[in-house]
Amino acid sequence: MIGYAGRRLLLLLPVLWMAATVVWAALFLVPGDPVRLLAGKTADPEVVARIRADWGLHEPPMVQYGRFLWRLVHLDLGHSYVQRRPVAEILGDHLVPTLVLAASAVALSLLLSLTLGALAAARRGTWLDRAVQGFALLSLSTPVFWLGLMLMLAFASSRGLGWLPVSGYGEAGGGGSGLGLPDFSHLLLPALSLALMSAGALTRMTRASLLDVLGQDYVRAATARGLPPARVLGRHALRNALVPVVTLAGLDLAALVGGAIVTESVFAWPGLGRTMVHAIHLRDLPVVEGGVLVMTAGFVLVTLLVDVGYGWIDPRTRDA
Repeated sequence: MIGYAGRRLLLLLPVLWMAATVVWAALFLVPGDPVRLLAGKTADPEVVARIRADWGLHEPPMVQYGRFLWRLVHLDLGHSYVQRRPVAEILGDHLVPTLVLAASAVALSLLLSLTLGALAAARRGTWLDRAVQGFALLSLSTPVFWLGLMLMLAFASSRGLGWLPVSGYGEAGGGGSGLGLPDFSHLLLPALSLALMSAGALTRMTRASLLDVLGQDYVRAATARGLPPARVLGRHALRNALVPVVTLAGLDLAALVGGAIVTESVFAWPGLGRTMVHAIHLRDLPVVEGGVLVMTAGFVLVTLLVDVGYGWIDPRTRDA
């Protein structure tokens, strides 16, 4: 297992290099001049030339690309054109909100989908099974931005219940400064909107996987020995049905770590996705490049953790 994890970590390096190359090339070819955004459209040509020289933008493309890779080797993501701060510091300020939101959403989604999927599989063909499948279909069909707005209207606005704040991070986290965790009241709605969005697919996967496992001989043998149905379902069936569910949940977590851009925008959540959108609008190329690399590394690391978790869930995969 350790050797497998080590090989996957080594594969992270070429993935990051390819991601860095693609992003650098795409941003380099995008029309527009970041220097003009910094200096203004009416700036003196000498001022524009000086800014271009300060940031190394006057050099040939391959020289700029080489400098970019050299900084990455030394774990230097560069400095923001707009904020004049290290990119690593900027991304670090917004990493905690994204991680908290992603982990909370996946935890809520798993809790909901495992419960509903197990109930639907145990009561196959009944009204409860049909209701759970209807919920899953509705979850898959609902746009996350619309769901977030509806949750706002229902629970946060003055015309609704007014129980929760409309948006923001809360005082506990310092407004996205990376100093702490958000207020629970601010976290609940964005996490719930993301959880409901992904719960549909996880619920259907849990139900299908459990139905397949419940037909196996060892489950029928456990039932024949007189074990309670809840114990058969929870101890003998559910654990063996978790591998595909964990795979899908891991992909959801990796995608959310990469930035739940729409939800962060709707709820004014100071995460990586919202920061990246702002940097793209300002042509702040170092922040965009650094953010994509952090998201790519997060995606690969989460999928690595999911693969390693297979060995704990199903011991048969340890020697695979």
